[in-house]
Amino acid sequence: MKRLLAALLATGFFTGPGWAQDGGVWLQVEALPTLSRAEARARAYAGRFDAVSGYALGTGWYGIALGPYDSNEAQRLLSQLKAQGAIPGDAFLADGAQYRGRFWPVGARGDAGGAQAATPAQTQEQTLQQTPAAAPA
Repeated sequence: MKRLLAALLATGFFTGPGWAQDGGVWLQVEALPTLSRAEARARAYAGRFDAVSGYALGTGWYGIALGPYDSNEAQRLLSQLKAQGAIPGDAFLADGAQYRGRFWPVGARGDAGGAQAATPAQTQEQTLQQTPAAAPA
């Protein structure tokens, strides 16, 4: 367990604010049809992960995403978090192009292109510290 955490911390040194502008990738974990439900779910994810954002999707739905991450790291993290049951099985990678007005965190402004990249170590460390909970359907 310590080796895994050390490896994740090492990869965290290679991610930074530039990833969002240079093709960062998001892990979209949920999409909900109402803002109130999306805010409640974003709040729940924020209790378990550091890098939670919520965006209107422009279709009347609201997406909740983790990241952004470098694309290779995002794919690895997506697989790992799904396997742990920390995120829903239908979570997927997104480039953020569909993300419109930001609703989470509360008071945040901007679109996905201006966000700061999360370090994989932050997300993974939080996951390892908590028991995964299944997300409601």
